[in-house]
Amino acid sequence: MKSMYAVLSAKCKLKTWFSFSRILIHVVFTVVFIIASTCSPSNASTMYLDQPITRDKLCNFIVSLYRDMGGYGCCVESPVVENDVCYTSTNFLAEYVLRSVCGRVDLADKINLFLNKYPSGFYDYYQVLFSRKIELPFTVVEQVQVDAVNNIRIFHVKRTNITMNDYDNYANLIALKAIYHIVSNEKGEALAELDKLNKLFDGYGFADSYYRKHGKYEVYKVALAVLLHKILGYTAEAEKYAAVLFSIDPFTTLYEPGFKGVGDLNLETAALTAIALYSSISTQNEIQRDKTSYGYGIITTLIIIALFTIIITSIKLTMIKKRVSRRGNCFTDNKTMICSSKAA
Repeated sequence: MKSMYAVLSAKCKLKTWFSFSRILIHVVFTVVFIIASTCSPSNASTMYLDQPITRDKLCNFIVSLYRDMGGYGCCVESPVVENDVCYTSTNFLAEYVLRSVCGRVDLADKINLFLNKYPSGFYDYYQVLFSRKIELPFTVVEQVQVDAVNNIRIFHVKRTNITMNDYDNYANLIALKAIYHIVSNEKGEALAELDKLNKLFDGYGFADSYYRKHGKYEVYKVALAVLLHKILGYTAEAEKYAAVLFSIDPFTTLYEPGFKGVGDLNLETAALTAIALYSSISTQNEIQRDKTSYGYGIITTLIIIALFTIIITSIKLTMIKKRVSRRGNCFTDNKTMICSSKAA
């Protein structure tokens, strides 16, 4: 009987030990998985930003997207969805942000070399932010691969011949068209576009065609709204839209009603947000100031030309007077002697 009890007791202990071992192994694997997930390069901190979205966070995120190609390089579009794609259009934005907002001239210079290696006459319609010419009406754009380096595909954004007759169903195009009119010194037309843009805002974001189709807002459109209102000098409205950017948590490319961010963050969104919130182009009416400076330059040039003409004319008149010297009833005009017929 004791022998039977001993056997049963041993079996029970063995079973208990196996159960405990399985639980222990499960716990160990769980802890290892959590640690690995936290330390992994593709963890949540590299996929999106936590609030508040500071200048440093945006800059560090953009820097993390940089890929060197041997003396030059580019920023991939996102850490997850397009981690092997570089667009020249969004690198055009990244070059400006890294140089003017982040102070990373070293990386900006390398991206500039990249842009020079793969030149494009069109950097999406965003180029109007930097007074680069765009042509209306808007047309559909497409992405065209031009090369692949180190397993990174390089794309140009190019215009097609398909006209977008419904541009006013897209908040980004309305904002860019308004900025186009500002650059063209057409404030009335710019304000008309601004009215269209504000009517699409539903308290959370722009409920335009993309939102109606997908049920998600696009963050970069809010950044463009901040930029537009700052350029026009409408501080209160700019702050209203900036508050939206600071409410999206986590900060991602897309978000849902209630300001809940979904998915990952991409270069386009991060760069435009940095420009809208932390760039000099957004805190001062830089585009208009450039046009004013250009006007002052013309006026200054005309004044200088006028003064130069007056000085030259005065010198010539002085020289003529010196040549013309009266001697009695005669005087010299150039090399010809002319005398009066009247007696003294």
